[in-house]
Order: sequence, then structure tokens, then C-alpha cells
Amino acid sequence: MRTWSRGDKIAFWSLLVAVVSCGAAIAAIPGLRTTDTSASATPFVVPPVREQPSIDTQAVRLQAQHDSFQKQLLEEQRVAVAEENLRLYKERIDLRRDRMDALAREMDAAGTRAYNTVSLSNQCGEEITVAIDYMDLDGKWVDRGWWRVPASSTVLSDIRTKNHVMYFYGTAKSGLTWNGQADSVSLKRSIPDERFEFLSDDPHPYPNLIERVFFKRTLSPTDSFSEYTQTFTCNSGAPDTTKKM
Repeated sequence: MRTWSRGDKIAFWSLLVAVVSCGAAIAAIPGLRTTDTSASATPFVVPPVREQPSIDTQAVRLQAQHDSFQKQLLEEQRVAVAEENLRLYKERIDLRRDRMDALAREMDAAGTRAYNTVSLSNQCGEEITVAIDYMDLDGKWVDRGWWRVPASSTVLSDIRTKNHVMYFYGTAKSGLTWNGQADSVSLKRSIPDERFEFLSDDPHPYPNLIERVFFKRTLSPTDSFSEYTQTFTCNSGAPDTTKKM
């Protein structure tokens, strides 16, 4: 057996120390430690991967936004056209009413009055509004409303008619109405809640029409012209007529 000399022993222990030091150095390199049992260790979290929308998904979303914008634009254009048509129609009606006023003045100047005038008498304790269907001086049937008649008062309308038949519809905020639902000779007309005037046969542009049932009144005597008063009473809920000669 070979006997280690003192130099051999020193060389062996020097090599052993070098190997241990090298192993410790390698273990201390970050990222090479497989476990960390210390309380301050921070786990490594993999960030989530955000999926990018596909080209098809983006195209669908953009098309939906485009369609919504086009729909809104078309609706705004439709409303603008409807408002303009209504404005032009009202201008036409105003010009026509001026012409009826001129016809009445000509009759008055010649002393040959050939028309009836119409007043509305409210004998209720609340304001009422009235719509009327009548024949104008040129023989055209006209729907007009709403005349506001204060409580316990009489309002002279600007209606002038050669005909002796008229139709009325009245209503109050309390819900009371004067209509022709119980009248076999009533007249059904579709009219708006806003102020209106149109020829009965016209395809007028008024929106939001509601069907109303007008009651009929015949002005008498039918062989002369006078000042006619349509009276609205609240005690029975039914219209009454009076005539001022």
C-alpha cells in the first residue's frame, strides 16, 4: 500500500475545497434554484396572453357601427322632410284662408252676405277645446281645430260657411267630451292633438292622428244666413244648440 506523503494530503484537501466552492457558486446563480422555501420568495407569474380580435370580428363590429349610423341618419332625414312638408302645407292653408277672407270682404262690400258665422259658447266651469268640420266659401270641406274656449265664455270663430250643416267635437281636461258616438248621423275624422287645419280630401302631412267622432248640427232656417252659436253644457254631458238672430 502506497503511503500518502504530506504533499499528497495537501493537494487532496485543496482539490476537495475547490470542488465544494465551485458547487456553492453554481447553486447561487439566479434562475438555477429549483425551490425556494424562504417566506420572502415571490412566485413567478406568467402574464395572461390577450387575444387580438380576428379580422372577421373587427369587420362585423365596424359594419354594425356603420349600419347604426346610417339608420340614425335616415331617421333624422325622414323627420326633417316631414317637418318641411308640414311647414309648406301650413303655408298653403294660410294662403287659402286669406283667399276666403277676401271673398267674405267682397260679399260684405257688395251688401250680399251669403254665409253663416259660428260662435262657440262654453257654459262649463272649465276650459274646453273644439274641433269643427265645415264647408268653406269655395265649397270645400275643411277640418279645423283646436279653438280654446275659456270657462263660462263665448268665442267668435273666423269660420264663414255657405252650408247649413256642420260637425263639432269638444273635449275638456277633466275627460268630458262632446261627440257623436250616440248619433246615427255622426262623422268620423282622424285629427291630431295639435292645432291643425286641412281640406278633408287632402293627403295632409299631420302626424299622430286620432280618430274622433263629430256630432252633426243643422243650422236653421236653411233658407237664410245668420250668426250661429254652438253651446257646450256640462250638466248633462250632451251638446246643446242655440241661435242668435
